This record gives sequence, structure tokens and C-alpha cells, in this order.
Amino acid sequence: MDHHCGWISNCVGYRNQKSFLLYVFYYIACIILFLAISIQMLLKFIYVWLIILHILILPILLMVLRVLINQLCLFPFNLTTIESLSTQKSPFSFGCCSNLKEIFGTKWYLWPIPTYINDPKKGFHFKINPKNLP
Repeated sequence: MDHHCGWISNCVGYRNQKSFLLYVFYYIACIILFLAISIQMLLKFIYVWLIILHILILPILLMVLRVLINQLCLFPFNLTTIESLSTQKSPFSFGCCSNLKEIFGTKWYLWPIPTYINDPKKGFHFKINPKNLP
């Protein structure tokens, strides 16, 4: 388990890390799209409610962006949020590209789609990189 996320009301871990990353990415993309479209309207017509909405949505965007940046900084090292607090290297890291395939699957064209990755290991057995052992 990586951490419990109240937004998805579930724990984020090995089996749903891809879904969580895509959820956060698409959430940010929707907020940015909304802001881009509504700013055009705001420039033509000054609506008080639209200004208030922008003021309220910007801190939310920054918080979610921080979560995405944190997760994107951890996956090249194959670390979870809890494991990142440790000072030891992750014994499960095999390089950025291998870690990316571990999370998103080997078929690159399915990466932007929240699909289930069928894994015969079922999340119980993981390869260990002997170079990263203490």
C-alpha cells in the first residue's frame, strides 16, 4: 500500500497506481481547460461569480499539481510515498523505463487509458534489483 486517498476513497498501491496517476493528471487537465475557457469569457464580460470561482479553484489546482509532481518524482525510483521517507534505495527499481512499464504496462498505446493490467504476480512477488540492496 502506498497511501489512503480520500478523493478516491481507496488506498493507492500496486494494483491501482496507474489509475491514481491518470485520475490526478486528468483532473488537472480538466481544471486547466476550464480556466482557459473561462478566462476568455472573463476578459469579455466581468462576472463577479467567475472571479470568485477562479480564486477558489487556483489553490485546489496547486494542491493537486503538488500531488502529481510528487508521484511523478517517485515512480522513476519505483518508490511509494511511504517508502520515500526512508533513506535507503528502493530494491525494486530497475530504471525509469522499466519502472514506467511496471506501472503503466508494456503496451504504450494503453498508457493514457485507465485499464487494468493483468499481472500473474498479483502484487505479492516483485523482482529485486541486487544493485540496490543495502
